[in-house]
Amino acid sequence: MKDCKIRGRVADDGLKIDVIGKIDSTNAADAGAAMRRERELHPEGRVEFDFSRVQYISSAGLRELLKFQKAEKDKIRIVELEPDVYDVFEVTGFSQIFDVRKTVDEFSVEGLEEIGRGANGRVFRVDEETILKVANPEYSLDYVEHERRMSQVALVAGLPTAIPFQTVKVGDSYGALYELVDTSTLAATAEANSDLMPELGERLGRLLRDLSMTRVDDDELPDLRLLHIDRARKLSTWLSAEETATVIAAYEALPQCDTYVHGDLNLNNIMVQDGELIMIDMGALGFGHPLLDLAAMCMVLEIAYQSGPEAGYQTTGVPQEVASAVWRTAKDTYFGLGEPPSPVGETMDKLILGYGLCQMGLVPTYRSYLPDDLVEAIMGALRQAMPLVSALPQMVGAFVMPSQP
Repeated sequence: MKDCKIRGRVADDGLKIDVIGKIDSTNAADAGAAMRRERELHPEGRVEFDFSRVQYISSAGLRELLKFQKAEKDKIRIVELEPDVYDVFEVTGFSQIFDVRKTVDEFSVEGLEEIGRGANGRVFRVDEETILKVANPEYSLDYVEHERRMSQVALVAGLPTAIPFQTVKVGDSYGALYELVDTSTLAATAEANSDLMPELGERLGRLLRDLSMTRVDDDELPDLRLLHIDRARKLSTWLSAEETATVIAAYEALPQCDTYVHGDLNLNNIMVQDGELIMIDMGALGFGHPLLDLAAMCMVLEIAYQSGPEAGYQTTGVPQEVASAVWRTAKDTYFGLGEPPSPVGETMDKLILGYGLCQMGLVPTYRSYLPDDLVEAIMGALRQAMPLVSALPQMVGAFVMPSQP
């Protein structure tokens, strides 16, 4: 085919088609036929066209794309368009027909200080006012754009989160630039300043309480209770039918709530800025019961250390004594409890631990890259916790919703 090459490749979420060269009246029909052949070979999932090496497209090329779109259930996505090619889609109105994305600027992290690292990516300090959150290579541009959008939703709702302003490409990964002045992660701050642990624990408890008391007014956000139920059904890959049903029942027992849930809180995606806590990694933001965020914190600050101090340190980046001190103070602040622990506090501890173990068990359902030995260890811990998990539906009614102090 003259001046144009079409190459298909399979990705996790469907078919990627690389278009190279230019598409005009001399080759548009052949290009369209080649695109359709690739789709016939790979009919599953959504289609994404990579236009990063397309210099020109004529109206004949646009008509071939339109013909392709008519055979698809979902909007086809066209990414990495150079400015001149993007303008063609804008002027003709085709940007409304397809999901069109401009070229993303390249950004280098060479020489930048890494100030945080978590399961989803790394955080770098760009300058005094800017940080860069780089997602791991398995996360798509869509995921990074969604995370940036959720940060905007949280910001409008008054939640403490970083201000996003640009998506960039870093090697094989995507990332986003955020305005955050002179910050470090909560993990790094707690480990470097042992005298601040009580204060940081209190601030974490207040952050969790503020999330639990902020009502959602955005139709875009997902119901995380339903998401967890869906993930729990996938546990049948590793657990018996009875064990899987027990976990599903625990999530089905959670009362409906319309308050914010971060969905993935840990010490490495909470930044400390002038003593205040600022959340990042907002891609899992949704609404649901406060126990979902409390359980996520329990998973990283308590359960991760049950396999040993080193295993917990690899997860959180802080020694066990730091994690335990911050977590204990955070829970006491959240529920307004003091010393000695009250019966209410003991009940809350069991509830949070039970749902924390459930959430740990769900991790392999959406992180397929985990090694088999780790997955088996996770499932073994969940099996051992089944007596507690089976009691959660009866216990959850005792949960004490927080109130303003």
